[in-house]
Amino acid sequence: MRRGRLYASATAAIACLVGFWELGTDFAYESEVQRFDAVVSAAIVSLRTPWLTWVMKLVTVTGGGVVVTAAVFALVTWQMVRRRRVAALFSVVLVAGGSLIAAIAKGQFVRLRPPAESALIALPQSYSFPSGHAMASLCLGAALAYSILHSAASRLVKRASVIACLVYPVAVGLSRVYLGVHFASDVVASWLLGGVLLSLSLGAASLSQSAD
Repeated sequence: MRRGRLYASATAAIACLVGFWELGTDFAYESEVQRFDAVVSAAIVSLRTPWLTWVMKLVTVTGGGVVVTAAVFALVTWQMVRRRRVAALFSVVLVAGGSLIAAIAKGQFVRLRPPAESALIALPQSYSFPSGHAMASLCLGAALAYSILHSAASRLVKRASVIACLVYPVAVGLSRVYLGVHFASDVVASWLLGGVLLSLSLGAASLSQSAD
């Protein structure tokens, strides 16, 4: 069982890493990636309305550093009070590691943001690829889902909560494209890179729980 989980984690991590690397090395040269960005961005931007813009601005804030840091601090505090040390370590490594890796990747790929005139909010000063908000929300959502799945909550509560934790990073990622501060491939790349870290973290957590 443990060997199977480790194999699955390693396989998923490699697959996500390959996908991320393909996007990272192709976005400046491959017309397929550029067409993908253009088509997806046009489709999402076509949905712009005043009320949806207000919602998207609110959603995108939840993927920012202040909200994510506060949320993971509260989560880890609760986990430590409940003596769930593995879950607490999982949350810290996943969220902090995700933010660090995203920042490093931005400096390596150096992709400029979309044109400022198409953005509905001020463009961040950092590079575009990958999306830090998409990465942070994915890692936070995964940490919350992991904690919920290992709690004593009912099966219905677990399912509903996990679905919400999965919808959250998708909503944040879409908001970044909707608001015009990221290309669609930036968001997809963040999900893939986050998948690498998540897969490895799940494998490590499985080992730790087996050792306990």
